[in-house]
Amino acid sequence: MGRRSGLKDSQLRFDRAQRAKAREAPGVVRSNTAPCETSGITRSDGSLLLLPSELSLLAYANARPPRASSAGARALHRLRRAEAALLSYERSAWVEEQAETLRWREFRPAHERGPLICCVDTSRSMAGRREAIAKAAVLEVLLLAEAERRPCYLYFFSGPGDLEELEIPPAPIPAQAWQDVLAFLSRSFGGGTDLETPLAASARQLQDEWRSADILLVTDGEVEAPSPALLEELRLLREGGVRVFGLTVAEPGQEESSGMASLADICDEVHRFEALGRVPLRWRPSPGD
Repeated sequence: MGRRSGLKDSQLRFDRAQRAKAREAPGVVRSNTAPCETSGITRSDGSLLLLPSELSLLAYANARPPRASSAGARALHRLRRAEAALLSYERSAWVEEQAETLRWREFRPAHERGPLICCVDTSRSMAGRREAIAKAAVLEVLLLAEAERRPCYLYFFSGPGDLEELEIPPAPIPAQAWQDVLAFLSRSFGGGTDLETPLAASARQLQDEWRSADILLVTDGEVEAPSPALLEELRLLREGGVRVFGLTVAEPGQEESSGMASLADICDEVHRFEALGRVPLRWRPSPGD
């Protein structure tokens, strides 16, 4: 989860250089196959964008009517082309390829993964073991996000209008922020299940520094489909690169409800936690905890 920030807009960091190489780990390398920025001037065989001085020589060589020195200009152009000595703009872009890490360092995109938005169902049907597993999964996501210095945003939801939210800064997370997280994880609504409110809030959150975030939706699958307008908004966001992941927490042997079809329409991937029967719940929350 959490898309990598756009390479074109990513901040640069002085780090180990990489170059494309087959059968190596994924990396970030410069490539002229997707030219989107001019990084300098180089020599080429004409396959790159030529400088005006080279174009003027070519225009002189092909002038009509021919001039006395046109043949010489044409021969000079062909010679420079054969020697790959034509002055050209060096245009390239940072792309993800299989790459090897080199010894020297260069300024390159930081290429860090984006933030995470977690929506957790705390409805009545989630009470007990399901909710405990859902919150444990979210806590693990937060620990991984801290290790990777990625901010997170938490939403707890239930029925229409039931929404609690908490923004968690990237690492190092202060001790007080962790206390706020633990206090937040102890909350629940215990009402119905409405996806409209958390998904609409998540869509609004996907702005500015959160535009490269992905969404995790943790529920038991007993949900109703959101409105067509919100589905269309999510579709457009997904076309723009946003990914929505679903994690369902269900009792062993539970049949898939009609809500699973709704999740399939919303999410790019839906994963099912099927080991719920092997997880003992020694602590049962009481009202007010």
